[in-house]
Amino acid sequence: MIVNICANRFNNVYKQWARAYHYIIKTFLELGYEIHRSQHMDWDSTFEEYNLPIIEQDSDDYIYVHNHTWRRELEKQGFYTGKKLFIIKPTGPTTNHFTIDSEGYACSSSITYEKPDFENVSSNLFFSTSIPEWKVERTNKWSEQVIITFADSVPYVPEDHILILGQTPGDDTNSKMSFGDHWEKIVSIVSEIKDDNLLVIKLHPFQQDNAAGETWEELYLPVIKEWQQEGITVFYSNESLYDILPYTKLAILENSTAGIECMMYDVPIISYGYPEYHWVTKDLRHLNKLQEYINDTSWFNLNLSRSWLTWYCTRHQCYNYESTKRRVLEILNDSPTT
Repeated sequence: MIVNICANRFNNVYKQWARAYHYIIKTFLELGYEIHRSQHMDWDSTFEEYNLPIIEQDSDDYIYVHNHTWRRELEKQGFYTGKKLFIIKPTGPTTNHFTIDSEGYACSSSITYEKPDFENVSSNLFFSTSIPEWKVERTNKWSEQVIITFADSVPYVPEDHILILGQTPGDDTNSKMSFGDHWEKIVSIVSEIKDDNLLVIKLHPFQQDNAAGETWEELYLPVIKEWQQEGITVFYSNESLYDILPYTKLAILENSTAGIECMMYDVPIISYGYPEYHWVTKDLRHLNKLQEYINDTSWFNLNLSRSWLTWYCTRHQCYNYESTKRRVLEILNDSPTT
């Protein structure tokens, strides 16, 4: 059987991306597969040891490895998905964690649509060992990248607030998977509940950097200043959630990876984008119900939230060679992650 490693979507493999590819290549080689790679892959000299030949042909009988995409998008673009499809994506809570899925990444992954068997997973050991360590180390998926350095502290965070979390407005998990304008949703949410709640808004640190100068100055910044004038705390730079979540009583988000950090701090989540962890959040479908869900949080189950995060980080995600091999075999055998 042949495995084709493709350059769609990202071909620049480095740091946590490189680790993930090393584990996957090692796994397929150990299982006896022949691996070919795209000529467009850009990775460091450590991959030379594998001596992988360039892809010469495609076939529906081959296995395909793509990254940061989803099955429907590949089909629309005319890419092969083969007999088996593997889609990889580094993600939180640490730089060692990444996902492998047969459908897509983030909220386009298979576990968004098929409920995983997490409810009886014990969380005691995980929440008494790994979670406290990650909090102390302030781990995040960006730790190895120079594109962002989080601040060591935040000057002031109001206690017992409602946290509204933003993503980059152009992120595919918002604009394509969860369709609609992310920024307009944030504005609508704030407008709906600002008069009855103490709010903190944490925008994605890339929102300002990724926006054209005119867009930031004319679209985003005036709204941010208006919020601030109304007494709302707004963070839009490199502030860390580790300094905010200890004072958060409830979070509202679309499909953000920050949901993982929220669960680390046992913060109830109201989600309106159907993320892969929606199984333990309050699913918001209509804005007029939002205040009701804030007032009555009996929908939140702490034990289930902890069980889901434990299952996700220890039994579903990959973080070393052994966990990668386990996940590859699950997809090859079409067995659920349990």
